[in-house]
Amino acid sequence: MDKIEIETKEKEDILDILIKNEKAMDLYKQLVSDIYFQWHSHRADKQNNFACSYLFKKRNISKELVDKMNEVAVVGQLDKKALETRKQWILQQVKKLKLNKKNKVLLKKGFEFIADLAHNLSTNCTGWLCFLFCDGDGNPICIKFREGYSKEIRTLSLYPTGKLGIFPYHYTRERLSTLGNNARVFFCEGEFNSLAIYSAMHNLNQFDFAIVSIGSSQNCDFTAISKLYAGRTPIFIPDNDEASQGVIEACYENDWGVIVPEQFNLFKMEKNDALSDAATGL
Repeated sequence: MDKIEIETKEKEDILDILIKNEKAMDLYKQLVSDIYFQWHSHRADKQNNFACSYLFKKRNISKELVDKMNEVAVVGQLDKKALETRKQWILQQVKKLKLNKKNKVLLKKGFEFIADLAHNLSTNCTGWLCFLFCDGDGNPICIKFREGYSKEIRTLSLYPTGKLGIFPYHYTRERLSTLGNNARVFFCEGEFNSLAIYSAMHNLNQFDFAIVSIGSSQNCDFTAISKLYAGRTPIFIPDNDEASQGVIEACYENDWGVIVPEQFNLFKMEKNDALSDAATGL
């Protein structure tokens, strides 16, 4: 079968359908979740592979921490028959949705694209780490892929803007349920950053905090962070680059906190009062 291609404009139209039709969005989340948890089921068999070696040895991420999470997996071969059966069931459900014919055809193409891409990734990215990103309600919306010792990244998503959501949602949500009202809550950019901070604080027996990753500063999902940390004041820990400045400014506008690394270049912020004020930290 020919590879399914999908244009950015088509993704935008599909996302509009998903946002406006709750049942359609539920089907999308089910498909993404089914694909991810097939890979997650292989993780225990791959703890000594190249990807996990990078995670535990190079990045000093706690294996005990990762074992407690459902949001970190290793790409393996998919059960293609099971996925095909699931895809066909979802396509049958699309026919039942209260959508016009054009939107049903477009939505069907989007779901077929996701299943096709998953097959491709399972073949070409075997052994890569993958991370499950969720929206502010904990629904899977994106899978992000990282090859261990390189900076190669892939994503599986129908979101055209590259918005990933937040990671690790469910582990963090569980932590929040045990924290006091004064516990500090953070968000950072890369998923390795949040894992490293969780690991380091765990080693120091410091548990009165929570942190999630936004994937990158260019696609921060402020709505998801607000929902997860409702009633608390999030604190942003940026990377040391200019790309973070937009998120810093947004934090200031939302009365959120910012911790700026000492080496962060504030010179370019001097003419921007919002950035200068936000960059003062806590």
